[in-house]
Amino acid sequence: MNRLETVAETLRAALNAVATVAPEWLRSWVPHEWFERYGRALEEYRLPKGVTARYKLAETIGNDGMQLLIAIYEQETTPQWLRQIPAIEILRQTWVHQYYIDYTNVKDSEPGKLCWRNAADLPPAGQHFDSPYDTDARYGNKRTQTWTGYKVHITETCDANDVHLITNVETTQAHLSDVDQTQPIHLSLEAKGLSPKEHIVDAGYVSKSAQKNQTM
Repeated sequence: MNRLETVAETLRAALNAVATVAPEWLRSWVPHEWFERYGRALEEYRLPKGVTARYKLAETIGNDGMQLLIAIYEQETTPQWLRQIPAIEILRQTWVHQYYIDYTNVKDSEPGKLCWRNAADLPPAGQHFDSPYDTDARYGNKRTQTWTGYKVHITETCDANDVHLITNVETTQAHLSDVDQTQPIHLSLEAKGLSPKEHIVDAGYVSKSAQKNQTM
């Protein structure tokens, strides 16, 4: 999902979670247009064209999410246990990652304006969520390939006259670099008594300090 789809789906997931446990409370105040706006995933709709239109939609979604958060955290009549719903905490953190409050030219009695962060102002890839359903999934990039999820590092024997066997599998978040996984892989193999005499890896797993012990 792109950023716009992510925030929309995060809010939709939070609304569905609240609707499951407190349907009457939600129904008592939720705006009617939200049923149309968040009834289905945003990816099923045709996204608006142009930066300006998408920015406007991002702010609409942001303000809707803030309305839900304010209703849960600030209204005295709201059951406090709603704050403990995981999807609500994910929503709160995602809004911190994706939006900011601008108080420029705002009087003391007025609220600030919710604004969509520029991509350059986002937290590092390892610190913000890319999916409301798997908060450990991270954005990854390998040359021209990008994805949200994980990396898997597989170690396999490659002796010419023997059966090739997988001796280790290391799974990491997608944003973590390959060179940082070489040592954990070696330690895992060593713990199982499977340290290779020669470890053949590609350039992504080799730092200058490690080249003495590995074969490219």
